[in-house]
Amino acid sequence: MSKSLKNFVTVREYWARQEERGSGSPGDDFRLWCLGLSGRYRGSATFSFESLEEALNIRTQIVQFLMDAEEILTKGKDDKSHNCVWSQHDLQLFQSILNARRNCHEALLNDLDGATFLKQLLQIIKITKPHLRTSINAAHTILPNITAIVRELLSVVGFTDATVHAGRRQRHLLSSLNDNDGNTNATKNAIDELVSFRSRVRRHGLRNKDESLLELCDDVRAATAAKGVEIQDIGGGGGGGGSSEDTSTTTTTPSWRFCVPKQTPPLSAVSSSKRRQSPSPPLRPETVSFMEYFQVGVYEGQFKEFDDETGLPVTHVDGREVSNNLKKKLIKKRDKFFKSR
Repeated sequence: MSKSLKNFVTVREYWARQEERGSGSPGDDFRLWCLGLSGRYRGSATFSFESLEEALNIRTQIVQFLMDAEEILTKGKDDKSHNCVWSQHDLQLFQSILNARRNCHEALLNDLDGATFLKQLLQIIKITKPHLRTSINAAHTILPNITAIVRELLSVVGFTDATVHAGRRQRHLLSSLNDNDGNTNATKNAIDELVSFRSRVRRHGLRNKDESLLELCDDVRAATAAKGVEIQDIGGGGGGGGSSEDTSTTTTTPSWRFCVPKQTPPLSAVSSSKRRQSPSPPLRPETVSFMEYFQVGVYEGQFKEFDDETGLPVTHVDGREVSNNLKKKLIKKRDKFFKSR
């Protein structure tokens, strides 16, 4: 980058862009990029927003692991059924964690090898996740030790509290919710009621194949995720998407959890924003080809890559993969558009 070539990025521009991407700590995203994605500090580094997007995704993975771990510890704090004695499997897992921790320290001593440090840190998370899903005992015996190691490593290389202490605020809130504290219990009840109401509206939309209601349900889920609450549809065939799998009137229990805030603008909001910005007249079936439908009009600029055989978008403009639920919705919108031909 060079100021004379005018190919530089200001701090304000960087900060604003990362906040638009839903980053809770743009500074820590940049730290992670410098640490593990920019190459050796003695060599040259090529900055790009694509690499910053990768840094955001990796840090989100780390933060979500810490949040999930704290949630597991909170929910099991009053459960006396698990055995406090470590099994052989627990010992082997923890030995692997200690080896990875030692490798992290050695990488820093080896001329600040940040790429290896990051690789070993992610290895700790990778080998811990499946073990915790299959061993309730391990989740409450060795998990506190593992999270302490992850937080220690993050602190050593200078990450802020937003990353190092991720999940602790949510754990305190969950503990208060479970202890039936007055104010926080009201918060839990409000979230429960919102999730339950959305679930009832969504079931009604599925039974009656009401696309507008299903879009609104998707918008609510995206809006709550942006605030750090992830709604999980259980027994309802995934997201909205116009699916008609859940047509029963049986009440399913909607689930939610705290998550890393996700700034994923709902499709309807993006589309309406595009419509407001674009002064061009609406498309007609005879003026656009079937394969190019998602590259023009209200969809222009929303997607980056497209399937050569179907014309469906494969990735969003920011590189995220287009979900199957969104593809189903897009297919229905395109079919409806061309039926008017």
